[in-house]
Amino acid sequence: MGGSKGSWFSRHPVLALVGFNLLVFALLAGVAEIALRLFISYNPGFYASVRATDTELEHPYGIIKINSHGFPDDEWALSRPRRIGYFGDSVTYGVGAGYPYRISEIVEAAYPDYEHLNLGGIGLSVSNAEIGHAAKLARRFGLTDAIYLFNLNDILPDQAFSGELRPTSLRMRDQVVNYLDWLRGRSYLYTSLRTQAKNLLRRQGIGFHGYSAYEFEPRKYESILRETAGRINHFHEVMAENGVRLSIVILPYEMQISLEAQETYADLGIVWEDGFIERGTQQVIAPFFAPDLPVVDAYWAFIDDPQEPESSRGRNGLGEFFVYNKGDKLDWNHPNRAGHRRIGEYLVRRDILSLESDAPHGDSASR
Repeated sequence: MGGSKGSWFSRHPVLALVGFNLLVFALLAGVAEIALRLFISYNPGFYASVRATDTELEHPYGIIKINSHGFPDDEWALSRPRRIGYFGDSVTYGVGAGYPYRISEIVEAAYPDYEHLNLGGIGLSVSNAEIGHAAKLARRFGLTDAIYLFNLNDILPDQAFSGELRPTSLRMRDQVVNYLDWLRGRSYLYTSLRTQAKNLLRRQGIGFHGYSAYEFEPRKYESILRETAGRINHFHEVMAENGVRLSIVILPYEMQISLEAQETYADLGIVWEDGFIERGTQQVIAPFFAPDLPVVDAYWAFIDDPQEPESSRGRNGLGEFFVYNKGDKLDWNHPNRAGHRRIGEYLVRRDILSLESDAPHGDSASR
């Protein structure tokens, strides 16, 4: 009575099929993981991998010191009466360069009478909240001067910082990505898939923060550049109220300072507005800055002859001054050690700590 019940597979065909497919998927993923580890041309952990101690973070691109105040710098001698703080995002922090090769250390060597405080952080921008936090740091550390290293991808509308532009679907996507991102640099397969997705977004004109890459189309998005300049002017006002003299350093993108980089990124499908290469973004935003706000255009750090910029652009090689193909993303905005040195030395030549206002090389639109 009852007969044979048959095998488990015959009694659960759906589960058996799902299990078989999962096994095949795992095997293929394993093969892909091994192949990528053997043949991938970049370091998947270049940006994400870190070994930490109490006083240092060891990244593939170099060391970032962490001082007793929790900031990415060595210990500060706060007994010095003149103190300059460096504000900004991952460029200020030193991604692609590491300590002591950053702009802040290059300038520090030329101004030893000042105490130089690197207050940068990955992902920081210019929101009202961050401006308020910067004011608290200025009071806490008794700053007399400040330099904001203005990355072009900091160009965002005011609504971006209020969350009004971020739909629920994108916020949910970000939560999923953040949850999975512990695999970044650990799993070559995940990192590769993540890289392909990010590069696809870049080709569609989506920037680092997940919004349109407004900086690539300055005339189209002139109103966004005006809003960004307005926040920077507010930063200037808040610092002045706290007795701090703020200067702005506009950082270029690599395709602006290198013909080879321009051609390479164009071939990769990155699109920009006519005139962007000729500092279109810098020229559009310049008139919106307050007249008494010192502004330096670091594009000129890479140009030997202002009358013949194409000569320098032709000599500047892809990856010579910026990070290229070192990690898991297209990267045209992180200077490497040579790039940090060029910018730092240019700021010293311009006497950044004495500069009252700056219209680089006669730009009529810069004031």
